Amino acid sequence: MTNKLYRLSTLTSILIFSLNFPVIQLAVITPRISTASAQTPNNQSNKAKADKLFQEGVQLLQQGSQQSRKDLLQQALTIFQQVLTIRQELGDKKGEGETLNNIGEVYNGLEQFPQALQVLQQALAIHRQLGDRAGEGISLLNIGVAYRSSKEYSRALEFLNQALVINKTKNQVALSKNLLNLGLVYYSQNQYPKALEFYQQALLIARKIKNRALQAQSLTAIGLVYQKQNDYARVIEVYQQLLPIAREIKNRKIEMAALSLLSLAYFQNENYQKAVEFGQPALIIAREIKESNVEAVILGALGYSYFVLNDYQKAVEYAKLSLAIAPKDPNVATINSLTLGNAYNILGQPQKAVELLEPALAIARETKDRKIESSILITLGGAYANLGNIPKAVNSFEQGLVIARETKQHELEGLALAQLGLIDVLQDKPQKAVEYAQASLKIAKEVKNNEIQAMAVVTLSFAYASQPYTLGDPQKAVEFAKLALPLAQQSKQPYLKAMAVNILSMSYAAVNDSQKSIEFANQALKIGEEIKVTPLQKLSFILLAINYLQLGDYQQAINLVSQNLQFSQQSKNRGLQAGDSLLLSLAYIGIGDKQKALSSAQTGLNLAREIKDSRLERLALRNLSQVYSALGNYEKAIESSQASLAIAKKVQSRDGERDALIDLGNLYSKLGKTTQAINVYKQSLAITIKTEVAGDQFKAQAGLARIYRNLNNPQEAIKYYAQAINDIQKQRVNIQGLSPRLQESFLQNLQDRANNVKTVDIYREYADLLLKQNQVAQAQQVLDLLKLQELKAYGSNVQTNIQPQAQTQVGINALLDKAVALGKELDTLEDIKPVKKRTPAQQQRIQELRKIQGQVNKEFADFLKSPEVEKLVSKLQQTTGGEGLNPNYLNNLQDNLKRLQQDAVLLYPLVLKDRLELVVATPYGPPIRRTVAVTEKELNSSIAQFRKDLQTPKSNPKITAQKLYQWLIKPIEKDLAQAKTKTIIYAPDGQLRYIPLAALHDGNQWLVQRFRINNITALSLTDFNTKPQPQIQILAAAFADTKRSVTVKLGEQRYTFQGLEFAGREVEGIASTIRNTKKVLNEQFNSGIIYSMNDYSIVHLATHAAFVVGQPEDSLIMFGDGTYVTLRDVQNWNLSQVDLMVLSACETGLGKKLGDLGDGKEILGFGYQIQRTGARSAIASLWVVDDGGTQALMDNFYTILPKRNTTKAEALRQAQIALISGNKKAYKKQQGTSAAGNDFSHPYYWAPFILIGNGL
Repeated sequence: MTNKLYRLSTLTSILIFSLNFPVIQLAVITPRISTASAQTPNNQSNKAKADKLFQEGVQLLQQGSQQSRKDLLQQALTIFQQVLTIRQELGDKKGEGETLNNIGEVYNGLEQFPQALQVLQQALAIHRQLGDRAGEGISLLNIGVAYRSSKEYSRALEFLNQALVINKTKNQVALSKNLLNLGLVYYSQNQYPKALEFYQQALLIARKIKNRALQAQSLTAIGLVYQKQNDYARVIEVYQQLLPIAREIKNRKIEMAALSLLSLAYFQNENYQKAVEFGQPALIIAREIKESNVEAVILGALGYSYFVLNDYQKAVEYAKLSLAIAPKDPNVATINSLTLGNAYNILGQPQKAVELLEPALAIARETKDRKIESSILITLGGAYANLGNIPKAVNSFEQGLVIARETKQHELEGLALAQLGLIDVLQDKPQKAVEYAQASLKIAKEVKNNEIQAMAVVTLSFAYASQPYTLGDPQKAVEFAKLALPLAQQSKQPYLKAMAVNILSMSYAAVNDSQKSIEFANQALKIGEEIKVTPLQKLSFILLAINYLQLGDYQQAINLVSQNLQFSQQSKNRGLQAGDSLLLSLAYIGIGDKQKALSSAQTGLNLAREIKDSRLERLALRNLSQVYSALGNYEKAIESSQASLAIAKKVQSRDGERDALIDLGNLYSKLGKTTQAINVYKQSLAITIKTEVAGDQFKAQAGLARIYRNLNNPQEAIKYYAQAINDIQKQRVNIQGLSPRLQESFLQNLQDRANNVKTVDIYREYADLLLKQNQVAQAQQVLDLLKLQELKAYGSNVQTNIQPQAQTQVGINALLDKAVALGKELDTLEDIKPVKKRTPAQQQRIQELRKIQGQVNKEFADFLKSPEVEKLVSKLQQTTGGEGLNPNYLNNLQDNLKRLQQDAVLLYPLVLKDRLELVVATPYGPPIRRTVAVTEKELNSSIAQFRKDLQTPKSNPKITAQKLYQWLIKPIEKDLAQAKTKTIIYAPDGQLRYIPLAALHDGNQWLVQRFRINNITALSLTDFNTKPQPQIQILAAAFADTKRSVTVKLGEQRYTFQGLEFAGREVEGIASTIRNTKKVLNEQFNSGIIYSMNDYSIVHLATHAAFVVGQPEDSLIMFGDGTYVTLRDVQNWNLSQVDLMVLSACETGLGKKLGDLGDGKEILGFGYQIQRTGARSAIASLWVVDDGGTQALMDNFYTILPKRNTTKAEALRQAQIALISGNKKAYKKQQGTSAAGNDFSHPYYWAPFILIGNGL
């Protein structure tokens, strides 16, 4: 950026100087009385010839002057010289004087002023000798013009004033020209008001005598005065009058001048598009009439116009053309070098900027143009900074600042201060940066420059974002960034706006609000792409990469930084190369490529030391510490961390100290150096304690908790674990709107590399410690909290657009207005029961209203998921105890279990690396914990084998079923017996979600034969006490067309789903069992069914449902017409009247390679989404049973369910037992099944079905 106003005035001056408008010299012919008697016939012939030639010369003089054509003037000179010879031979003194006058005018037009003066003095003498006052007045006028053009202003005034006395009475044309030339003399002496006075008098006379050429000259001159007075509105008004006149008289030079100065006037008014609109035709004329100097200036002005219009490629193109035309013109060279330097800086080519600006600086110093010198120095400083040459950048900025102050260029002064502040941030000097930025801001406000205000505020935000703890208030980064954006928008500079948006991203990253940081980085990236500015795009890439690193998405970070590194290398910016190398090293650590991580970190360190950048050196040493830690070289890791800490202390970077201290704490902890670890952890917390912003302090808190746990000091350990979990929860509030993948990455991100601790492990460690201290209820709360976070990470929407906070109340009111109006009408119609009592019109209206309500629900859900709203809700939940540790939790839990009246207990298994913890809550006392000596690896291996056995009908699953029984049930058998348990409410953990608890075997019978099993997602999400509707009404739909198949990509693989052979029979069986059943098959089973579901207490879908490891948008429910909805779509359904949703042909664990299992969150995700729709419970299968077993089980289920006092959990249990026992009284024999003898006793047929939610 440069001082725009100064550059514009310079361009204007150069242009005006280059145009050098001559006053049009019109020959004035004085009528003469013919004296034929005194002349011979030969003389008469010569006189006639001279008169004819004289008229030809006058025409050429007029035409050449009007059209600025020197070739015509030269022809006129030749003719007048012939006329002069003839008239001298004839002794025609009066004719001789007239001819000499015109020859003088021609010489003036040809800018040959000494010759003009010589002949005009001769003419003056003749006119005086003859007493010809009119001729004398013209001679005096033309002599004055010659002296004015030669810059001899005092002599010019002497002759022009003499001429004025005569011309006032003798010649109106001469008088107008006389006044115009007097004005030009005063204009040249910077006496603009006096010049304007004469110009306006000249214009009045020119209009009076209707002389368009003189009008053109007068308007041109008046416009120049207004230009000097910065009255651009009047400049535009005058030159818009001038332009048609110039075209009428075909004076291309004046037309070019009018267009050029209109272009500059519009530029001054910041109407850059108009500036280009008028500049382009001016350029065409300049080339046409071969005005190379003017062409160079117009090209330079257009180049700068395109620069301000953010078309940097065109700016470069035009500025280079201008330089090529006038390479030796110091003014043109410096102005174009500035344009090119700024453009190259923005386009990421700082080396080219330096190559141009250094010679331009030498020219500015040679010509002693201090103002241009300061502009070049500040632009040059930016180029050096972009090259990573910080010492040269600082030197240039400081020199530019001194000159800006000396020449009182306050805008440049403010800009230089802001730039120095940015440099100080990069040099780990945030306090000094703040001082510079505040001084810059003060100046910018005084001169009312939004651009520099924005730059100053960006610098302030950058300082607080880069060193939040050093400056003591991370939130100020966000506050200043929010101030910068509107200022940048007011400046109408997309480049500056993108910078402000990027700084917003950086500021939110500083306060660990990754969601907003990513959103703003993407916004800035879009702006950078629109204006084709690569460095802006790369800055956005860096910010995105930093966020992905923080969230644990290392591959995405590598992809972004690798692209960025190519640019950094092309731009030869060693600092950027160092930064990219350091980011790559962290990402490579994350994916486990330790050698690449080491190489990248070492490269970054070498580059940082090469350019003497202490900040990058500190960061590089920290990265090296991380790499050496991953390599197990803890001594070198400690050495690197200590070196990083030393630099941080030297430059007083509290942030650097905090980071290095946490790393040292982790390393000392790993090496068993407990005292040192505690000491450095507490030092790091002393730095972060000053702010309430959720930061990395949880790493130190968790580290201390781990140490105190190992020191057998549970009280201190629990205190620090609680603090760590609280801070993690604060950070999770800030990422709730991000994609589930990123939320999950945050949970799985390594927070302590030395001790291999992930974020999720901190929850489990805390729960583990609480269990060991017999604080079972509190442990259960921590586990429930973790499950909630896993569910939300799996099922939450990706929020891409930020809704303005000011629109919050307006948005919710509009939605509520719709919802209330629709709800009243829908409630009235739905009260008409049973459904068969409704008229067709009423039923159609209900469908319409439900469709509309579904859309309203979606709008409302989107509204609630706007970052502002979701953050407020989360904070409210923390304040009120929702989804957090609640001291009343135990009492509430016992009360809920008692009210069930199902003799129920709650079983919460916790899978730890070295053991399994079983937490059992009963209605009659505090929760109980039992420890099982089985490792996570051994447990998961058995789970995988058990699932494989269960899915193979000819296998014997009892071996693994009994092994798992020994781990999951045997340790709590006495507890179950004492509580007289009949129902187990089960909240499985990890891969336990892939197997049915009902299929465990005690050596004599299956667990389902002893207990009702009721799965839940998380205790705090489950309403156990709502009773089902008294009358069962079922909507049963089936995808039974075996000729139809649909292929869908799920996760990493593609799957083909075909119509289910027994699905139709399954629905027929339900209809024959339950009278109030509506059947919907195949094509009729489409997305329209969604709006009928809420009319029924049970919705039964005999169709494919696939629950995929990974993303909810990959999990689907297939309709009979071949279309499908994803699990993401389900959350917008309204099933508030539905007691039970049944999906009888589900598959889980899809999407990965065969045999690979995730953590089962896709199963919980289904139950979670169904509960969010308002439905009380769901039955789903863990695998598909497609050969009649499902039909058999469902026939039994619906036969048993209507019986008095039979709960859904009991009906499912009895149906499963019926298949196990083969009790033909319990279920109807199925015809045409493929199972030998209709034997469905193998768990393959009955075990996959699990009940999730309210089992009543």
